[in-house]
Amino acid sequence: TTPTTPTTTLTPLQLFLVDHLKKQGVCSYSFFRDQLDKRAKEGGEKVPPEKEILKALEGVAKEVRKSYVLSTTGNPTIDKFRAPVLQLFKTNLKVSRADVFNKTKQELGVDFPLDLFSTIMEEVAYRKGKFWFFNNKQ
Repeated sequence: TTPTTPTTTLTPLQLFLVDHLKKQGVCSYSFFRDQLDKRAKEGGEKVPPEKEILKALEGVAKEVRKSYVLSTTGNPTIDKFRAPVLQLFKTNLKVSRADVFNKTKQELGVDFPLDLFSTIMEEVAYRKGKFWFFNNKQ
């Protein structure tokens, strides 16, 4: 999945950030800095200033609990159901399946498709018992 913004309009820095978000699902600013430092040490481009990194993130990511997730998956159906999940995690570190289903029903007026539930939750969270925890470890 990719952001809906055509890759030709993304800067090299944004492409770098998107690549890591696709692999990790959720990334912190410090994780991005570490990856940019690593790239610079391996002979890549020098690390951009913080302001430039944050501006690049604004164009491709949403902030949730001081971490970042892709703004869009590029799939409108997934994004429709992903939005209430991200909203829940902005205010709750852990949620139950019922929390997610209730929030979706409340906001969208439809039931959460089971196949999409796993796809979305595994991207941004990990399960422990009956709860899902926002995955802000990176």
